[in-house]
Amino acid sequence: MTQGDTYIENGIILSEALLDRISSEGLASPTVAYEYSKVGLVFSDYLEHPGSFEVEYTVSAPWMSDLKLTRQVLVDDMDECTYSGDVEKFRQTCSRTQRCRNTVGSFECIDKYSWPVLGATASD
Repeated sequence: MTQGDTYIENGIILSEALLDRISSEGLASPTVAYEYSKVGLVFSDYLEHPGSFEVEYTVSAPWMSDLKLTRQVLVDDMDECTYSGDVEKFRQTCSRTQRCRNTVGSFECIDKYSWPVLGATASD
């Protein structure tokens, strides 16, 4: 995934063999709970920050021991200097006399003829 993408929780899929056993033996269906490794992680319409997080799934049923599975989700940095998507906060705002330089999680505007322009960086 890339910074700016939408994360959709798809959960896990139980095997056909397990589903057949549940059906044939009249067992209670297992429940699946999940939690994210970063406390307070909230998904709006897009992933805001590059980095990674884990999703831990716990599958439970009265007839089995809890099963724990972990998925690691990697979020790559986007290049705000070339971004042309719909999320305004990811678009670079450099003037015509500046060039955009991508940084991890952000960008900075650099005057084409001198030093970086102070205060012209964006951050998440």
